[in-house]
Amino acid sequence: FYGLDTEVITRALKTLESQGKAELIFFDDSQGVKFF
Repeated sequence: FYGLDTEVITRALKTLESQGKAELIFFDDSQGVKFF
């Protein structure tokens, strides 16, 4: 995902999250993604 606009990738990941295919994980100062 390097070089992609963070807003675009976040929207895509939220779509995957709503479909049950990914989970967005928020830490103190960073973010992560868990794929299923």
